[in-house]
Amino acid sequence: MAIRSLQQDYSSLEKLKMSKVYLNVVDGLFKDLRNDFYNKKRVLAKKNIEVVKWVNVDKPWANW
Repeated sequence: MAIRSLQQDYSSLEKLKMSKVYLNVVDGLFKDLRNDFYNKKRVLAKKNIEVVKWVNVDKPWANW
């Protein structure tokens, strides 16, 4: 969800005067999100858990 949102905003950021500054920040966020995703996937793989689908959950975990 966060990656999709950043991808949609990326084209509008390119039009700004200070686009280099903002694009560097967004590129850093992409890198961090990608690393977090692969790290989580790696941790699950070590426990023999395969990621089949990521699902957006609107409720806090405490309500389950």
